[in-house]
Amino acid sequence: MPITMADDLIDEDGGLPAQPDPGVLRVALGQVPAMPSDSRTNLTSQVRWVHRAATQHVDLVIFPALSLTGYEMFLLSEGKLDLSLGDPIVEPLQSAAARLGLTVVTSAPLLVDGDRLLTSLAISPDGAVTVYAQQWLAPEEKTFFTAGSQAAVVMVRGRRVLLALGADAAEPAHIVSTPADLYCVSGRWFGRTAMENHLGQRASLAGIPVLAANYAGWTGGNESCGASGAWGPDGRRLAGARGAGAELVLVDLPPLSG
Repeated sequence: MPITMADDLIDEDGGLPAQPDPGVLRVALGQVPAMPSDSRTNLTSQVRWVHRAATQHVDLVIFPALSLTGYEMFLLSEGKLDLSLGDPIVEPLQSAAARLGLTVVTSAPLLVDGDRLLTSLAISPDGAVTVYAQQWLAPEEKTFFTAGSQAAVVMVRGRRVLLALGADAAEPAHIVSTPADLYCVSGRWFGRTAMENHLGQRASLAGIPVLAANYAGWTGGNESCGASGAWGPDGRRLAGARGAGAELVLVDLPPLSG
């Protein structure tokens, strides 16, 4: 399955990429920084990135794990990061998704029935919000979060997009237990080699493309490795982010066969 990456989408004059052919799904991976506990600043930044993605004919935008609040666990213990279902903070992203006709996946800690969940919020063009709670938690996350119990698939232009967060991708059962055409991970990685090997293995295991959005800059007490990008069904990593800084990585997925 050929996948075209950002480096190949910019035209010879350095302008915006051309609109993809019908049937092609264009995904943007928002490799962005996050201000610790400043959800409104992070939201404003994400809305701007979504608008930038829309100028490049994108259908789906993915942001890193906890990118609305930052990944500082000690702030969770102080109750400074928690959001709740129906929180108006997501309304600007809902408005942008509807106006621009694309799907946005952001991430935040949510309090639901007394449980703190590490969630992805998939915002569709019709304004609907699909909430996915991370099912497999890293050791440091177990102190602060309750694991989710159900997978979540969102439809984007006829593609079944399986949502994943961080340590979900470390558990092979997550990617193989739910039929999907695409696996999109909102994550936080510090080591590039481990990230590349890990996600490549997941892609080859399931035989579907794996796309991952990582942070830019520092978060959670360490510096992100960047490296947002895509891995093909054969497990091979394709060219992705140019570095560890803020960047919008574009991935073109060809029409589904059959």
